[in-house]
Amino acid sequence: MNNLTRISIVLLLIPIYSWTGPAPEVKDYVLLGNSNYEKSKYHEAITQYELAIKHKQNMPFAWFNMGNCYAQQNKYHLSIMAYRRSIEEAPQFSRPWLILGDIYMTLNEVGLAIMCYRRVLELESDNDYAWKWLGEGALKAGDVTEAMRAFDAALKLDPDQIDIYYALAETHAKIRDYESAQEVLKDAILLSPDIKADVYFYLGYLFERSGDTRRAIRSYEEGLVLAPKRADMYFRISRIYQETDSDFLALLTLENALEAGIKDPDIHLERGLLFFKQDRLSNALDEFFAAHKMGAPRARSGIENVSAAWWNKGDKEKAQEVKALLR
Repeated sequence: MNNLTRISIVLLLIPIYSWTGPAPEVKDYVLLGNSNYEKSKYHEAITQYELAIKHKQNMPFAWFNMGNCYAQQNKYHLSIMAYRRSIEEAPQFSRPWLILGDIYMTLNEVGLAIMCYRRVLELESDNDYAWKWLGEGALKAGDVTEAMRAFDAALKLDPDQIDIYYALAETHAKIRDYESAQEVLKDAILLSPDIKADVYFYLGYLFERSGDTRRAIRSYEEGLVLAPKRADMYFRISRIYQETDSDFLALLTLENALEAGIKDPDIHLERGLLFFKQDRLSNALDEFFAAHKMGAPRARSGIENVSAAWWNKGDKEKAQEVKALLR
């Protein structure tokens, strides 16, 4: 999820605060601004919040909601100003600090983002969102120790968040502690109800980095059960088998990819090369022609190589037939 999307989600989750204090005969400008905000009429909403500030109505939330309007329009310099004015009016108000952190992350001002998330946690130590993004900021800044501490705190508050397990595993992987990273993802698989294929794929990558190719293949295959159209994972498994001289299993893996309905000429090219290596020229030719029909430029070279192999074996008739088919 990118930072812009994340800010939009946060803004949608934050209630547009107002109160019912003013007497009935006095316009509640914050309430009027809120009504426009909910209709995505941000310019009109800002006008109402400015009037609320002029009349000193619910000042912290008028500034805060104005900041939300600017943030929705990606006018971050103005939203930062509005959120800071909201904080001046209500120093214990944590929401402006939270969104300021998100905005600074979007602007790649990681140090300022970290400061904002820390301030949120001074006010709300049980805010798992702030802990998570403090961890992300620390990881981006290269502070692995703080990142681990923050992700651990976030998981204690909400152990179902699969993306935090993923981030914590990535933190361990950055310092090449692949075993700890693997344990984190194993916990995720056991504890989180929201397991997706990428968790298994990343776990497979970690096993592969630590040299455990058998468990790497198993994890990749478990991920493919959830996402059977991931051609890159079939290639990854196939190449592990090729590196361990298990070409038959590599061919079988690529066949599974075709059976899963993946239409990728590179699968046929890879199978063609494997058959050619095994001197199974007819099978190789079929695969190269299949790739050729799908528009793969490299397929022609494969077909020509099969023709040359038959010529070298003395079967000039077959070699000529293949060349004729190409013409």
